[in-house]
Amino acid sequence: MHFRHALEDATTYGGSNLRSMGVSVISDIQGNEAERYLTNWWFDPIISGRDGADTLYHLPTDVALHLSEAIDLTGAFSRGWGHCVMEFVPQLLLADTVAEVAANVPILVDADLPQAHYDLLQFVSPRREQIKLGFRQAARVSKLWAGSSPEYWPVLRAPGQLMRPELSSINPMGLARLLRRLPPLPMPGDPALRRVFLARSGDVRLANEAEVIARLEREGFVAVYPERLSVHEQLRLARNATHVAGAWGSQLMLAVLFGNPELRVLVLSGPQMEEGPSLTAVYEARGQRVLVLTGHERTPNPRLPYNSLYTVEIGRPRCCSGAVAVTVGVSSGDGKSASPTTRSALATLPAADGVGAGGG
Repeated sequence: MHFRHALEDATTYGGSNLRSMGVSVISDIQGNEAERYLTNWWFDPIISGRDGADTLYHLPTDVALHLSEAIDLTGAFSRGWGHCVMEFVPQLLLADTVAEVAANVPILVDADLPQAHYDLLQFVSPRREQIKLGFRQAARVSKLWAGSSPEYWPVLRAPGQLMRPELSSINPMGLARLLRRLPPLPMPGDPALRRVFLARSGDVRLANEAEVIARLEREGFVAVYPERLSVHEQLRLARNATHVAGAWGSQLMLAVLFGNPELRVLVLSGPQMEEGPSLTAVYEARGQRVLVLTGHERTPNPRLPYNSLYTVEIGRPRCCSGAVAVTVGVSSGDGKSASPTTRSALATLPAADGVGAGGG
C-alpha cells in the first residue's frame, strides 16, 4: 500500500476502479492478483464486456471536472461502509504521510454516498475539501494521487470464488501502524455502553442473531445498531467500549479499528469467513484480543457462499483462572444444536480488568 507517484494528466471515473492516461487504462492490480481470482469485471461501470483475453471499455467522452490536483477516493465499492473504513480511510491516512501531498489538496469522492461516508472522511482529514464526482462522470486531473488499497478486492467475484486467506495481501502490522495516525476520538458517550453487541438491520446472515443478543444481554451487553448512529456517535462508542461482539460484517469495523487497543472482540461467523483472518490479524496487531466463533450453515448459498445464512450457539460464559470460557454448540444443518460432546469447542479469551463477559 503506497503512494509512490502521482498520475500525470490522468482521468478518473465516478463509481469506477479504473483510471486512464492517454490510451492506457490503469487498475490497482499487483503481481498476479488478476489471475488468482475469478472476477466479473463488468461490475465496473466503465467496462462494457470481454472479448477473449481483452477487456472492452466504454470511457465517457465528456469531462465533468478539470482539477489541477486531487486525491482519488472514488471506486466501485465506495458505497460499502466496510470499504469506506478499510479501503478509503487508510488511503487518506497514507496521503497525509507523503510530503509531496500538500494539506490543501482536495479529495475526489463519489457523489450520492451515504452522509456517514463523507463525515468519516471529514473526521480523518478535516482540512481537505471534498469534491464529488457523479456516477460514470469523468474528472481530468493534472496530478492525481491514487494510492493502492491495503488489500486486493476484485471488482466483483465470480460465483463460487472465495477470498481465501492464503490469497490475502494485507499487511497487518503496517495497517496497524497507519491507524495510529487517526485523530483523537471524541470523548466517551454513555458509560452504560461498555459491552456492546453491534447488530445490523438488513442483510443479517446470522440466522439466530435475536437469540444471541438475548443471551449476551444477560451478561451485560447492549445491542446497538451502528447504521442508526451518526459517525460522531459511533466514534464515541468506539472510544467507550471495552468489549465488542457481533456477526462478521462491516458494522464491526469502525468500533474495532478505531477502538481502544485493549478492546476485547467476539466475532461470530459462518464457516465461510473468507478474508476475516487477515482482518482479525489487524485487530491483534493493534493489541486487541479477538475470539472468532464459527457456526454452521443453515441455508447454504452455492453461488455466493459468503452470503449463506448460518447459526452460532453460545453456551453459558463462565470465569475460570482469570479468563472467559464460552462453550459453543455448532448448529447442525437442520437448525438444531448438535451434541456438545461431538460438535462443540471451548474457547478462552483473557478478560479486561478481571471482568468476565461473553465478548471476551
